[in-house]
Amino acid sequence: MNRFILSAAILSTLTLLLHVLGGAPEYLAPAWTSDVTQDQRTLYSVLWHTMTALLAINAIALFLAARSEQPLPFVALVSAQYMAMA
Repeated sequence: MNRFILSAAILSTLTLLLHVLGGAPEYLAPAWTSDVTQDQRTLYSVLWHTMTALLAINAIALFLAARSEQPLPFVALVSAQYMAMA
């Protein structure tokens, strides 16, 4: 098992937890109760849940990569996604 990739998987999981547990009350809930249009609330919600899914999928991919004999495809894809987000 690759410990560096496993560390990245754990960090990705922590990021996911911070996003869901810390960000939802601070950002998502106020957006739902704001005075913006229903279309804007819907868009914000879709973007929020898309990011949640992406973080979860990346964490799973990194856990799989940590156990894989050929981790490069997993790591390259996750790295590209995180670089695009940054």
